Amino acid sequence: MMPNRVSRMRCLHGVVLLASLLSGCADGAPVPPQQPESVVLDTRRTTNPEVAVGNLNAGIDGLRARLAREPGDPDMTGALVDQLLTRTGFLGSYDDFQEVDRLTADVYAQFPGVPRAILLRASFLSTVHRFREAIALIDEAVAAGADAGETERSRLVIELALGVDPALLIPRAEALVEASSTFARLNLLASVYGAAGRYQDADATYVSALEVYRDVSPFALAWSSFTRGVMWGESADRPDLALVLYRDAVGRLPQYVVANVHLAELESPEAALARLEGIAASAGDPEPSGKLAELLAEDDPARAAQLRDAARARYDALLLRHEAAFLDHGAEFFSGPGADPQRALRMALANVALRPIPRAYIVAIEAALAAGEGAEACELVAASATLQGRHAVLLALAQEHERRCR
Repeated sequence: MMPNRVSRMRCLHGVVLLASLLSGCADGAPVPPQQPESVVLDTRRTTNPEVAVGNLNAGIDGLRARLAREPGDPDMTGALVDQLLTRTGFLGSYDDFQEVDRLTADVYAQFPGVPRAILLRASFLSTVHRFREAIALIDEAVAAGADAGETERSRLVIELALGVDPALLIPRAEALVEASSTFARLNLLASVYGAAGRYQDADATYVSALEVYRDVSPFALAWSSFTRGVMWGESADRPDLALVLYRDAVGRLPQYVVANVHLAELESPEAALARLEGIAASAGDPEPSGKLAELLAEDDPARAAQLRDAARARYDALLLRHEAAFLDHGAEFFSGPGADPQRALRMALANVALRPIPRAYIVAIEAALAAGEGAEACELVAASATLQGRHAVLLALAQEHERRCR
């Protein structure tokens, strides 16, 4: 397993603990929920991943050429934005954000009052965690006559990211699915169930989403397995299930950067080293280099220092351009191999202020401890109390440190 504080915490607490954490009787006594022994995997064959990535890159190049001939078309711009964001999400090509920023700003300016143009801009702002600006644009799109179901789905995604109580979001997400059970809407409902701690309902809904998906591209299936893995491993505290799902994700798409990183955190140091070596050099995402530097710190300090410096420079560049989007992983890096715990704590606290969700509190508590700020860690544990009952990993971390806070 990777020698990372947060990833160690992800994996130390097991199934027995989870059984005592979730919803209880009317009198407050905990009732252990039934635990799954395995997860359902989609068995369909998908496009060869090298071919799929090649097609994605070719599609981007083709749309760029068409837009050069016919500039300003909102639909064509939207298609290019979607493909660029797909590449960023899977391959960590974060420099694509600059192009998406320009494209969406231009089309928004060129087509005032056009819902498609407004929502394109909102989608980018949401992606880089400029959530308040994105919500304002969604309101603008509604006033301009945008489709009610599409704007409601976009709004729910943002509200979930901002930490709105998922119990308030469930009826709205369920209503969207009742109106039309699309792949996107079912996945949104699954995400809301997962945030509410209803892990088995969430997983079943993710599977239902796969059942309505008809394409043979590996991207959606890899994303589904990765997202389910994050829920089971980093919320429900079931790394055994996460391991199966992460392996499925990278089996379908070996180039999937973040899935490889999460899988490496659950593997032996030897397996993690080989995995991260395979992606660190080519990824625009600095996280693999940071993790690899941490892994090599004792055995190859010179190379570890090179990787650490490269990751630091990359984080600095990304934080300068899109600070809100990189506060989370940046804080993890600087509290670990980046060796700047005070900076990490500032970033983690800014992230909590932006989106007070369980994951943000976990990163902030760990950053406070790394910075030697025990009182700050205790304040964060106390502030996260209302979230702990629906997030097994956060509760386990809080219980681990509560003795220090007395």
